[in-house]
Amino acid sequence: KEFDGKIFSTPAVLGKYLVFGCTDGFVYALNRSNGNLIWKRQFGKSVLGSPVIFKGKVFVGASDGTFRALNLKDGSSFWTFNEVKGFIECKAFVDDDQVVFGTWANKLYSLDTRTGHLQWMWECKRPSRMFSPAACWPVKADGRIYIAVPDRKMYALDANTGEELYHENNVARESIGLSEDG
Repeated sequence: KEFDGKIFSTPAVLGKYLVFGCTDGFVYALNRSNGNLIWKRQFGKSVLGSPVIFKGKVFVGASDGTFRALNLKDGSSFWTFNEVKGFIECKAFVDDDQVVFGTWANKLYSLDTRTGHLQWMWECKRPSRMFSPAACWPVKADGRIYIAVPDRKMYALDANTGEELYHENNVARESIGLSEDG
């Protein structure tokens, strides 16, 4: 397939669907068996963020100040959060309660999975946007959100409030993982 832009996002795959963002401003859903277009949805600017498929919805952010929940079957909108500061390039964490993602404006957002309403926003205290939680993939365990950002710290935040519980120094930049048993 040829597209009018470059693909930087990591695709999400579920069943017959292969979903990804493109710098041409679209999110695409292809049939993963034959590559045929199932649907495409236009955003205002490049879609560098990696989509997440969760319970029949595609969760993805873009460079146009939005984060969206789309219907996996046809790309129609469930909700749009349009108060994002900075562009999104990460893959969000998604569960029944929240969608958590970072941006290149030093911000980490938590949205309600069902409505897209803002639950909380955390901000990296370092003044440079180069210390943004933008390239990390948040992890959730035991009621906490864990992120590692380029200031070489790993932060533990309360998943319900976004309050910083603690941080660890001297960790690898944007590198984090979680064992299978949590």
